[in-house]
Amino acid sequence: MKFADAYFQKHRISDSLSVPPVNELRCVVVLPSYREELLFKAVGSLLHAYSQPGEVEIIVVLNSSAGDSEEIREQTIKTEKLLLQFVRNAGRPGMPVHVVCFPDMPLREAGVGLARKIGMDLAAARLRSVNRPEGIIVSFDADAWCEANLFGELLTFFDLHPDTPGASVYFEHDLTGEGIGQDITESIIRYELHLRYFVRALRYAGHPHAYQTLGSSFAVRAGVYTAQGGMNKRKAGEDFYFLHKVIPLGNYGEITGTCIHLSPRPSDRVPFGTGAAVRKMLLNGQPRWLTYHFDAFRDLKALFDRVPVLYQSAKETTGKIYHDLPAPVIEFLTMADFDEVVDECRKNAANEASFTRRFFRWFNVFRVIKFLNATHETFYNKLEVAEAALELMMCDGSYPIGRKPTAGELLFLFRTADRSGYRSVIP
Repeated sequence: MKFADAYFQKHRISDSLSVPPVNELRCVVVLPSYREELLFKAVGSLLHAYSQPGEVEIIVVLNSSAGDSEEIREQTIKTEKLLLQFVRNAGRPGMPVHVVCFPDMPLREAGVGLARKIGMDLAAARLRSVNRPEGIIVSFDADAWCEANLFGELLTFFDLHPDTPGASVYFEHDLTGEGIGQDITESIIRYELHLRYFVRALRYAGHPHAYQTLGSSFAVRAGVYTAQGGMNKRKAGEDFYFLHKVIPLGNYGEITGTCIHLSPRPSDRVPFGTGAAVRKMLLNGQPRWLTYHFDAFRDLKALFDRVPVLYQSAKETTGKIYHDLPAPVIEFLTMADFDEVVDECRKNAANEASFTRRFFRWFNVFRVIKFLNATHETFYNKLEVAEAALELMMCDGSYPIGRKPTAGELLFLFRTADRSGYRSVIP
């Protein structure tokens, strides 16, 4: 009996690829691609990454929608032929590249979420055919490129951590190179700093689910992927929503011994994310990005520090505990009937660890963002990201001695900390 019978009965997914996998298959990389001019560089980098023959496969999902112009849909079909020729010429035996093409996706569902889901479902089916629920599905993007040690680091990490359901892979946006002008460089510096600031500030606050969630740089075990219902079909943010079903399972990891390099270019393909952020800054004519005020994370820390006390308290005293917290937290929790929430967590928890897990399943990252948005309507104004990052560094003791650093220097400091496995100072 193979794993994920229920998932495959519900979704009716068959391994439609022409060549069956070999028994050595351990890892499948999925690349959705829509009008992607950097696709060949992405696939080429994966083909040059070292692995044992048969261990790794690549699935490219070329897609466009029925609502696209005839020119775009024809280009999608043409890209399939060109990519297959590119793979043949690359001559990498032992690492099959499968190309599936959907030039006329239904307009209502077409997008990166559906394309990623098609690829990841196929990847799960491939690993299921060799009965490997511990096998790894890697989510990649067609405008990214990897270093040669990617698969070595991935496979070693998952071998050494058999209990981990998934992991985020360290990433960096390219800051220089062909077609990357100074305006794009200054814009992506600020957006990447925003991404790193958010996760690090959330860790400072004490939230256990603070990880990067980029669709270009994560991996998940096949059995976990199917058990969590697979990828969703969102047109944007599909990676964030999926990973925040995996991360709360516990033992989620970070792989920092390699790097996935991401394109910084502007894009109008999705409503938010890197491409949309860079495009917005370029249209505004200045590299400026506003992010959440660090005081809002201080407020969250005040609440999260009290989680053990909430477990030990009686229902009658819960209100007094949280009414001693900062005003933004009090207002938010009052609206959420917090007394009842805590009581429900307490009743269904055998110990403090169980209570803590339940509490953060309720106060998950989605609720964190809801809190942050609410407090910035009433209590705080957003800060320019470099200013917010400096406040965080002064608070956690990592502020550099000397002159005030530039946004680029701040990003370098954040990258260095993240690459070395940074964990904020949480009592």
